[in-house]
Amino acid sequence: MLAFANGKTVTVGGQQMTLDLTGATTTEQGLNPFLALFRLLADPTIVGILFTVGSAGLIAELWSPNFVTGIIGGLTILLALILSGTLPLNVGGLALLLFGMVLFGLEVTVTSHGLLGLGGVVCVALGLSALFTAPVDPFGPLVQVAPLTIAIVVGTLGVVVGLIAFGVVRSRTYGRGGPIVGLIQPGAIGQVRSPLAPIGSVLAGGEEWSARTADGQPLERGTAVRVIKVEGLTLTVEPDASSSSGT
Repeated sequence: MLAFANGKTVTVGGQQMTLDLTGATTTEQGLNPFLALFRLLADPTIVGILFTVGSAGLIAELWSPNFVTGIIGGLTILLALILSGTLPLNVGGLALLLFGMVLFGLEVTVTSHGLLGLGGVVCVALGLSALFTAPVDPFGPLVQVAPLTIAIVVGTLGVVVGLIAFGVVRSRTYGRGGPIVGLIQPGAIGQVRSPLAPIGSVLAGGEEWSARTADGQPLERGTAVRVIKVEGLTLTVEPDASSSSGT
C-alpha cells in the first residue's frame, strides 16, 4: 500500500502535495468494537436474514401486538439498512437514537413490563456508538462519543427503566391480588349487592367485590353469604347458614 501511494499527488488544505513515503513507518489502528461488529455482520447473507427477520417481526407485531416482535423487527431493519450501506453510519446512529427515544416514550404510557425500555436502552447504546463513527479526513481529529459516557448513559437509562418496570409490576400485582387478597379471607361474611346469577357482586370487608356462587345457583340481593375462595378480585361464595339460622 505504501509503495502504491508513494509519489502520488494529493490535495491537503487546498494545496497540492506529493507523497514521499520512502522509509515511512506504519502504525496499526484497530477498529473500535462497534465497527468491528458491523464489519463482521456486513455480509450480504446476514443482511438478507436481518431484513427477513425484521419484516416478519413487524408483520407479527401488526397481527398480534406484543412489543417483542415489534422491537426486534424495527431494530433489525435499521441494522440491515446500516449494514447494507443504504444508511450512512451517522444517519443510522441518529435513527437508532430516535427509535430509542420513541420506545422510552411508549414505555411510560404503555404497560410492557420493561420490554420497550430495554429495547430503548439497546438502541441508545448502538446509536451513540455509531453517531460519530464514519469515514473522515485522515488528517482530522478522531471524533467519537467516549465509551465511558456511553456506559454511564446506558447504565442510568437501564436503572430508570428497571424502576419503572418494577413500579408497574408491583402496582399491577397489588391491584390483582397481592395485598388486596389479604384484606378479605375465606370465611369472611358478606352480603349480595348485585344478584348472583351466578355471577354478580357482594359487599365484603367494606368493599364491593365481583363474586360467583360455588354451586352455580342464583342468590338474590341482600342474601348473607360466606366467602369460601378468593381468586384475584373475584370471590366464590355460598349462602351463610349461620346468618340464616340466626334470623
